[in-house]
Amino acid sequence: MLNERLGKASFWLMFVGAWVTLLPMYLLGLHGMPRRIAEYAFGTGWTGLNRTSTMGSYLFGLSVAVFAVNIYVSWRRPVPAAANPWDGHTLEWATSSPPPPHNFVSIPVIRSERPVWDANHPEHRAIDAHAARVDKAERRRSGAGTAERR
Repeated sequence: MLNERLGKASFWLMFVGAWVTLLPMYLLGLHGMPRRIAEYAFGTGWTGLNRTSTMGSYLFGLSVAVFAVNIYVSWRRPVPAAANPWDGHTLEWATSSPPPPHNFVSIPVIRSERPVWDANHPEHRAIDAHAARVDKAERRRSGAGTAERR
C-alpha cells in the first residue's frame, strides 16, 4: 500500500498546481495572447499571468516528485494490503489479496448492486430496505411505471 499521508500531499499539490497552471493560461487566452509563440511584446501585461502559470507548473512537478517518493518509500518499506483496503462494493473484493486460483466454491447470492459492502455493513441493510419500500410506494402513488406494466 502507498503511504496515505504522502498520497494526500501529492493529490493536493497536483490539484492546486493544475489550477495555478491552467487558469492563468485560460485568462491569457481571453486577453488575446496567441498560442505557440516563443516571445511576446513587453507591454502587453501578460508577464504576471505567465509567471503565475510557470509557478503552477513547478508546483505540479513537485507533486509528481512527491508521488515518486511515495512509490519509493512504499517499495522500500512495504505494508501489505488488506483483503478489501478501500471497502469496495463488488464481488472481486470478496476474496483475499492476491486472490486464490478459485475464488468461490459456489455461486454467491447477490441481493443488491453492492453485495460485499452489504455483507460488511449489515447495520445499513435495514435503512436501505426501508428506503426501497418508500421509493416503491412513492412510484405506485405517482403512477410511474404504469405504462411498463401494460
